[in-house]
Amino acid sequence: MFLSRSAEYAVRAVTRLARQPSGALLGAREISEAERIPMPFLWNVLQVLARRKLVRSFKGARGGLARRPV
Repeated sequence: MFLSRSAEYAVRAVTRLARQPSGALLGAREISEAERIPMPFLWNVLQVLARRKLVRSFKGARGGLARRPV
């Protein structure tokens, strides 16, 4: 089975967030560096994930991304 590049990046980003403790925030740059995903591409993927409510996004200096509680 083949995934599009954006689908692959989405799976990798969500998997990285799933490894974090519940409520822990992770920055997009951290995901980008850890998963070796180009930052501009990752921003687009994360926006779609947040819009679809698959991840939670927090703005501000202490913002970041978190997985949705199960």
